[in-house]
Amino acid sequence: MARVESLTTEDYRQSLENGFIQLVNYEEEFNSQVSQFIRDVGLYNADLDYHVVAVMGCQSSGKSTLLNLLFGTQFRTMDANTGRYQVTQGIWLSKDKDFPILVLDLEGTDSRERGEEAASFERKSTLFALAVADVLIVNMWAQDVGRYVAANLALLRTVLELNLQLFQNDREHRKTKLLFVLRDHVETSLDLLAKTIRTDLEETWKGLQKPSQFENSTVENFFELRFVSLPHMVLKPEEFKAAVTDLKNQFHKKGNSPDSMFPESYRRLVAADGFTTYANNIWETIRSNKEVDIPSQREMLATVRCEEIADEVYWNAHHKFQEWNEILDMLKRNSKDNFEHLKEKLIHDLGDQSWQVMMEAIDAYNNGTKRYISNVSEAKKVKLQERMEAEAKELYLRQLSLVEEHGLLFLEKELEHLASRATPWLNFQTQVSKLLEKVWKTLRDIASCSLEDAKLLFKEVRQFKEEEFEQREQKLVERVRRNVVDKTTQLFVEKTGAKFRNLFIATLENNPQDIWQSLNRPLSSTISESLKELSTCLNEICVDEDVKISIFRNTMEKFKEEIELRAKDLLSSNSVTMSYLCRKFDSCFRKDSRGVPRVWKPGDDLDSLYLDAKQETQSLLMTLSEAKLIITFEENLREEMAIENFSELLDSLEIIFEIFSVERRNALEEKLEDYAKLAYTEAKRSQETIHTRSQIPGWLYVALFVLGFNEMKMVLRNPLLLLSMLLILPVLYILVQANLHHMLLSMILSKMEQYLPESFNLLQRRMHSAAFMETTPSGINLQSSFDSPIPNRIRGNETAKTTGIRLRKPNHFSEDTVTRRRRNSAGSE
Repeated sequence: MARVESLTTEDYRQSLENGFIQLVNYEEEFNSQVSQFIRDVGLYNADLDYHVVAVMGCQSSGKSTLLNLLFGTQFRTMDANTGRYQVTQGIWLSKDKDFPILVLDLEGTDSRERGEEAASFERKSTLFALAVADVLIVNMWAQDVGRYVAANLALLRTVLELNLQLFQNDREHRKTKLLFVLRDHVETSLDLLAKTIRTDLEETWKGLQKPSQFENSTVENFFELRFVSLPHMVLKPEEFKAAVTDLKNQFHKKGNSPDSMFPESYRRLVAADGFTTYANNIWETIRSNKEVDIPSQREMLATVRCEEIADEVYWNAHHKFQEWNEILDMLKRNSKDNFEHLKEKLIHDLGDQSWQVMMEAIDAYNNGTKRYISNVSEAKKVKLQERMEAEAKELYLRQLSLVEEHGLLFLEKELEHLASRATPWLNFQTQVSKLLEKVWKTLRDIASCSLEDAKLLFKEVRQFKEEEFEQREQKLVERVRRNVVDKTTQLFVEKTGAKFRNLFIATLENNPQDIWQSLNRPLSSTISESLKELSTCLNEICVDEDVKISIFRNTMEKFKEEIELRAKDLLSSNSVTMSYLCRKFDSCFRKDSRGVPRVWKPGDDLDSLYLDAKQETQSLLMTLSEAKLIITFEENLREEMAIENFSELLDSLEIIFEIFSVERRNALEEKLEDYAKLAYTEAKRSQETIHTRSQIPGWLYVALFVLGFNEMKMVLRNPLLLLSMLLILPVLYILVQANLHHMLLSMILSKMEQYLPESFNLLQRRMHSAAFMETTPSGINLQSSFDSPIPNRIRGNETAKTTGIRLRKPNHFSEDTVTRRRRNSAGSE
């Protein structure tokens, strides 16, 4: 790898002010700042509209002076007053003052300073000049024509050999113009001098070993030879200036002019922006003693420059893509819960805009690489397009993914809201279809492309994202649908369970012979109605028939579980169960067949009634211990539900479960036995009471009449007492006959227990107050006695004698004592 020299900032600034820069230094290092120099002199964007001129010749032969005169450059020149020495070291680069011409000033040949190494550098610099220059100026003295060493024929032989080496593989056979400038021309005509040089070159060409395809070629197949003579600059300055001006004008004529120095066919086809890379690669190859192949170098240049241009246009497109990515990042952070806000902020027509950005980049690439080898530029363009397409697809996919994620969040939120309603099945599928249509419309609008090329580019991405979204939204909808089905099913199960509980309670209240058999028909009707309603709800939820059958099968199982749960819950408490058992016992024992309470008479068979009632109640307990329900369905239920293959579910359904365990049943039997014994005892007592009442002798009634005659007469004479007796006696009779007088007595005693203590307390306070007043004669104001000033002892004694109350000494009655006694007196009252 060639070493690369880099100037300091100050050195480069100075070189730019001078208008020239050292391309290759004395140590054969290539300057890395040449590219910046070409930019600064305004030639970087010249495309192919520029030329390169190089000059070679002996040291101190006036090469730099000639270039300065022809192109307005400012190369350093030798000061003859200080002697002859090497001025130009290495290779220097400058630009024509007014025209797009790069000028190369090569180190002079036959250099005393380089000594024996001069030949090596001369060969390298000459080969470099032939590779990059359109015109190679050979600066020589006119009097040296015809000589071998002085005319640099050895160097010209090198030029011919190297040029053949460079361009032997170049199919276009672009020529290099060799311009021989004969300095200090005096007498010999220019034509004779030119003929001599041409003859020498042809002889040298014949002596070269050439490839077989160039065996019969001539010098002029590779070079255009042109000869110009200049008068002596010092002796004939005016003629010298005129000749230089004429030559300068030839360099500044356009390529289509016959006298132009730069025919179009002589271009090296290296764009100005790639000159530095091309020159660097050429110099690296020459310096490392490798064979220089111009076509390969051009291909290498095309590869490097096409890659650089591709990177440049790619980054321009990438910046635009990055701006869109930042917008998507902002939307991702700020629009999670607002789908409507997201739709407004999305990048509409992103596919078309991305395609236009890529096409602008491709156009810029084509404009920048049209000067380079087509197959190289096309290969790099394919890679560039693939790179941009990958980023554009990623951006396009990212926006669709953003719509997908926010759309799914929006769907999930709205679907959960539908599922949380009290009637989640109501218009469920209609609402779901509207929500899906809304999200799908947004996704398709964002994914749409109006340009056919954009449609084709993003077709696969769009199909992939739509398929993915369809799968995800179907999973989401099905999940919510299952939740709605479960909730709906559970609602109907609970509703059926509630209806069963009411039926069960009503049946228990009616005391049928067989509770479970009495429940079969109403419960079958209830379940049938629930199934029909559930079928209608499932149709609104849009459930498939196969799934619907599975749902009904599970629902039937849940009906069983719910009925069992409700029955067990209703009879879970022993007190509740005993209430139904006692009611059953009472209906059989204490009431007749019409439900009228029995009035026990001496002739009633208590034992038989007791045993029958006990047996009926125990039978009820056994019946309640194990539920046996048989649910039957109507024949037209399948048609009403509009479900095929449902016949296996419409068979009779048996629901059998245990309510009471053996231990609990035994405990209930014991409690029932106690209750029955108590009822039997009360009935027996009531029967004996009636029997005793029926055995009262007749003379007792006569005695009661005689002894109570005066009281009866008093009542009959007093209308108020008579009316009260007429109202009270029938009530007492009914209570006695209904055996409720014990209850009345208990209520009276209870009220007495509540109010008697308060009455006793009030009576006691009144008695205490009366006793106190009896001990105090009227007319004595105790208040005035306590509040008066200290009384006279005699007055106090007189008061004591008059009232009969012995008063204490007045000084013992303080105000606190009086106040406290007043309070005690008021509290006792």
